[in-house]
Amino acid sequence: MFDPLRIAYDTTLLIQLKLGPQKEIFQCTHYTRIDSDTPAPVARYTLRQIKNNSTVILEVTKDKRKNFRIKAFQMVEKRPFSPKFAMLLGTEAITFTPKNHPAKPRTIYGRIPYPDEKTDIIKYICDTEELPLHPWEMGYTRDGNGNWYQLLEQSRGRLKRFTDNSAIRCWEYADDDYTRLLIEKEETAQEESKDFLIYLGKTISRAQIHLLNSASTLSKAI
Repeated sequence: MFDPLRIAYDTTLLIQLKLGPQKEIFQCTHYTRIDSDTPAPVARYTLRQIKNNSTVILEVTKDKRKNFRIKAFQMVEKRPFSPKFAMLLGTEAITFTPKNHPAKPRTIYGRIPYPDEKTDIIKYICDTEELPLHPWEMGYTRDGNGNWYQLLEQSRGRLKRFTDNSAIRCWEYADDDYTRLLIEKEETAQEESKDFLIYLGKTISRAQIHLLNSASTLSKAI
């Protein structure tokens, strides 16, 4: 079993992470391994924050030189299925602001392409309220019905299959500061019955992860 952090089945271990200004303590609640579309095995850990029950996902692999490659994603929003939101997923760029940070400026994230992603060309009709001042200069064209539209390349998303027999379709983006936006949805025949899980994340180093194995160590860390 590929368990590079060695926390998958040891329930006595707690994980100390420093993703922001302060250290936080987590417990591993689920482990699986991505079983497709990756040149090297990827361990996926679901962590629960001890104080507020928030969720963090760690995806961990090792390169040929045995160096850790770790991506940490913190869930910021769960959004019910929406055809309008689904239509925007996979386009070249997307704007997003978490609902719990309404005052934060809207951030533009560019799609991170992966070799295995399949793409389509779609006709995106712009809402008149969203139409830019000079639509021609922004790449919009007007059709015979008077609608302003753009032809966009849209990714169908990456399909991650896991060793626990689950599957997730995901889209990944990054902004200019390398903050990653990850949007996931469980792969199912009934698309409209599943929520979109939205994460913000970044690449971290192994030095940002510390394992704690006793209550006394935990009390000192907090």
